[in-house]
Amino acid sequence: MGKRGGHTHALHPDHSLTHNSLGIVHGGITATMVDTIMGTLANRALPSGYGAVTTYLNVHYLAPGTGGELTAKGQIIHHGTKTMVVEGKVLRSDGKVIAHSTGSFFIFKK
Repeated sequence: MGKRGGHTHALHPDHSLTHNSLGIVHGGITATMVDTIMGTLANRALPSGYGAVTTYLNVHYLAPGTGGELTAKGQIIHHGTKTMVVEGKVLRSDGKVIAHSTGSFFIFKK
């Protein structure tokens, strides 16, 4: 996973083990990618001793997950004292956005 400022990204190679019966990346893999990237970004933005967990995840599937690899990207939209809202996208290797997501995260003291 890479990180630049308030953004982060991760890569996932396209492999038949992650395909559904239609031969494209399973939607659950896409959702896991975007939730992982948003959650990682949320937790990296917090001071030591605090954590964040997903309370709401919304995924819009826009195109089939095909190609050499998928890239998940995220950025923080709102950072409050109790909650955080993060936006995420999953892109194919040709740059096409296959999923757009928003997530709400609850901030807690560990």
